[in-house]
Amino acid sequence: MTAFARNLTLALLATGCLATLSPQRAAAAEPLVAEAIINAPLATVWQAFATREGYASVGVAQAAVDLKMGGLVRVQPDPKGALGDAGTTVSEIIAYEPQRLLSLRVRQAPTGFPDAGSFANTWSIVYFAPLGAEMTHVRVAGFGFNEGPAAAALTRFFEQDQVAQMRRVEKLYWPLCALCKTDTP
Repeated sequence: MTAFARNLTLALLATGCLATLSPQRAAAAEPLVAEAIINAPLATVWQAFATREGYASVGVAQAAVDLKMGGLVRVQPDPKGALGDAGTTVSEIIAYEPQRLLSLRVRQAPTGFPDAGSFANTWSIVYFAPLGAEMTHVRVAGFGFNEGPAAAALTRFFEQDQVAQMRRVEKLYWPLCALCKTDTP
């Protein structure tokens, strides 16, 4: 285990290994970050973020993933909605390295989303790192969040959504990682 992985593991251990969010940012240029250690091999965790089946496994009603540069990830959380309708979030894949990195830029915010114009200017990078054969560190860094009152709701949404997504993926593989203190959600 590298020094970085060991230090990260110790830090997450101190928080109970639950998905965590970075401390308050010093400036808008700094990313919003959510991290978790998932009790599953890297290839398995990658599937949860990069396939339609993976999105379905964490409770997304409908999703389509075209895993290629410029490909689209379309997500419809409402089971009564239709994939591609106004309630669908559409993101473009701007970079990926299988089982290492997935970067997405929001192209279309769902109708009614507060500050949808700002949401459509955000992007995220999801990093995947193995921690031994059976655990994976996932780090999501979100960029393009402005400061000010209009952006506050968008920032809160990212913070809540990313931590919630990490927890959904964690719950697929309970008990928590072998290094964690608890084994129940």
